[in-house]
Amino acid sequence: MGYFNRSPVTIGTWVSVEEGSDVHCIVCRDEKSVMVHFGDADFELVLDRGMLEQCVTRFTEALRTLTAAQAPEAITA
Repeated sequence: MGYFNRSPVTIGTWVSVEEGSDVHCIVCRDEKSVMVHFGDADFELVLDRGMLEQCVTRFTEALRTLTAAQAPEAITA
């Protein structure tokens, strides 16, 4: 599946990574981007510095939201 548009983002795959998978980050040869590899999956994500910074920010926000939602006081019986 592939999509063509004039956006800087092209998506052609759906990936689900679950707890227990290792995450490895490798600086690319261009030293301007990072390759993120998830466990044994045949999937790699390449992010430039700006996108990596944005992911760190957004992922941190998402983790805080999930943590707060799962806190004992947030769970109703």
